[in-house]
Amino acid sequence: PITLASMVPPSPPADQTGKVIRDRLRDGSAGPEMVFIRGGRFQMGSPLGEAGRDDDERQHEVSVGDFYIGKYEVTVGEFKRFVTAIGYQTDAEKDAGNVDGCWAFDRDDKDKQWTWREWADWKTPNKYLANQDSHPVSCVSWNDAVAYIEWLNGETGQNYRLPTESEWEYAARAGTVVARYWGDNDAACEHANIADEKFWTPGFVCEDGYQYVAPVGQFKANAWGLHDMLGNVWEWTCSEYDSDYGGGESECASKNNASAQRVFRGGSWYTSPRWVRSAFRDRYTPALRDFYLGFRLARSK
Repeated sequence: PITLASMVPPSPPADQTGKVIRDRLRDGSAGPEMVFIRGGRFQMGSPLGEAGRDDDERQHEVSVGDFYIGKYEVTVGEFKRFVTAIGYQTDAEKDAGNVDGCWAFDRDDKDKQWTWREWADWKTPNKYLANQDSHPVSCVSWNDAVAYIEWLNGETGQNYRLPTESEWEYAARAGTVVARYWGDNDAACEHANIADEKFWTPGFVCEDGYQYVAPVGQFKANAWGLHDMLGNVWEWTCSEYDSDYGGGESECASKNNASAQRVFRGGSWYTSPRWVRSAFRDRYTPALRDFYLGFRLARSK
């Protein structure tokens, strides 16, 4: 006979891509949802004919080991818990680089709609939209992301980190070899919160339902169960930028090297089609922060 239990699909085996785990924090509460990714070899970068391709996307084969990656981007609520626990001040709040604030959007400033705003930080990255705990945290520097991760490791006894650049692209592609894991542009607004046809600059020819950032997990996941790998907010990786892919894409940069640029990936709600691609790369120095830049966790197996 058919029972309720028999109608529930079985969970993937522990060593199968897509298996979700959650560690416990010291108080017994559940940690972030992490998805197991079986390692393998893949073509990193973009083919010469890919639309929007930049010169730093040299295609080359890379081997990636097994790892876990966040099912979602780290949220405001998760980051708030860390800040409250230790009284942390972000780089935007403590004048890192001798200036407080964050790059932010101001549609009322016709000359500089995207510029440095001293009022902007992780609590108020966008003055037109109230921050929600379910939004991805943004206006956080690479340093801030690392500080959060160090706290989380202390809470869980695990080895969380940012993903390497190669892990990030491997997970974003989810086995695909095209520019975006959903295939053609017509499906963009089903899968990602990006600059759509209602945005103030030309974007994808569709409507995604969000003028600004969206709560995490509102769009279809990729084939490996990961949400918002493209769009919503850009995501820091742990890797140092190298324009020619000299091997650093598979390593984490030392946090003591404050001048080396760190790579971020994925595009955002503010991003036009050229930059919303699995292979596109951007970079900032570790103390820089932006209203459309957040992060996603990784963890070694």
